[in-house]
Amino acid sequence: MTTRRIADLAAATLTVSARDETSGEEITIQLPIVRGSAGAPAVDISTLPAATGLYTLDPGFVATGSCRSAITFIDGPAGVLLHRGYGIDDLAARSSYLEVVYLLLNNRLPASQRRLDLFTEEVIRRMSVDRRLESFMSGFPDDAHPMAVMVGTVRALSAFSHDCRGWPAATPPPRPVGTVCCAKCAVSALRTTVAGSHACSSALPSPCTPSAPRSANQRRQPASCRHYVQV
Repeated sequence: MTTRRIADLAAATLTVSARDETSGEEITIQLPIVRGSAGAPAVDISTLPAATGLYTLDPGFVATGSCRSAITFIDGPAGVLLHRGYGIDDLAARSSYLEVVYLLLNNRLPASQRRLDLFTEEVIRRMSVDRRLESFMSGFPDDAHPMAVMVGTVRALSAFSHDCRGWPAATPPPRPVGTVCCAKCAVSALRTTVAGSHACSSALPSPCTPSAPRSANQRRQPASCRHYVQV
């Protein structure tokens, strides 16, 4: 016989009680049970400190959900990663990078090639990056791993694009500045920073001189990192 657990019950709250062994006083609180569209239910403990004076201890963060998300669901032990309900395996096999970005921003895949083309054009218009950001990238060692360069540069993007500043005046945001606008700016710049991090840490031909291999000395010149291929 399978033992039923609290998560198997159609309960809306979890009742927690504590009894004072000396005085016999008992205090009871109720914590909401949150049920998402996928995965196990969770107990909302946001009111726990105020109601009890206690905090939870979860070494390794193995039994705690960090947030509610309408974008991504992750179950590491089960090997599950969903974006807007789509499995990552299906997206990797059937969708392009920009189709996945469109899905994350709009809660659906492009309904037509025309919509994808318009979105692609909008991203490409914003692919230029601030010269100071390019100088930032050139400061990494020549043998730095491209992923380390990309992660560091993406963190630096917040200083340049947190309100969509620093983008070419010829391509102003088509809508009021907001989260979606900044997300598009970040996505556009990410394509450029990925190409730049790879170009600055490899001996591939320069985008400026595609027929000539780049020497180690050329790779050390900041200017060589200022011309990126579009990926």
